[in-house]
Amino acid sequence: MQKLLGDKYHVPVGVENDGKAAALAEMWLGALKDVTSGEMLTLGSEVGGGIVVNDQLIHGAHFKAGKLSFMRYDSQCKDWSGLLDKLAQQLI
Repeated sequence: MQKLLGDKYHVPVGVENDGKAAALAEMWLGALKDVTSGEMLTLGSEVGGGIVVNDQLIHGAHFKAGKLSFMRYDSQCKDWSGLLDKLAQQLI
């Protein structure tokens, strides 16, 4: 998408997820302006956000930094093993 739009309109184009984009906007003109390190939380269909450390947006090794929500993998599971299995799969 970045290349397609950039080539079509001859402008620089960046693509970012909504939580990280919200953090960038807050760094620019909002609550994170002049804050060296902080967190932006977004509430919607998921709980997400963006993490800022030393004035830099953190993406993480798998671009999941700031993504805070997840669902229990197996609702019948009485302990947290279903959740941990699902989380481990997302990190791979």
